Amino acid sequence: MVTHLRESFTKQTELLGETKLREAIRHGIKRAAVYGISIERDVCKYVDLMMVWGPDFDQDQKLPWAGQTLRTRNDPSLKTSVLVETAKKKMQEK
Repeated sequence: MVTHLRESFTKQTELLGETKLREAIRHGIKRAAVYGISIERDVCKYVDLMMVWGPDFDQDQKLPWAGQTLRTRNDPSLKTSVLVETAKKKMQEK
């Protein structure tokens, strides 16, 4: 996960440094687990979203679509797929 994040989010990971990056990953794993997301690929997507939208994007009132998706979908892989697709659309709207 560290290697993936360093390659995909170079600027953010450099700003965080090693210790904070690992803390962020652990935080993401815990937050994903709250929503039943435990498959490595899906957890990775969740942490990717954290890197873009912030560590508590799932609770951010400015991003209601994120929390709503996580709370209303039953299938963890479907949750992450919908989150990623919605996030892409939101980025294009910016």
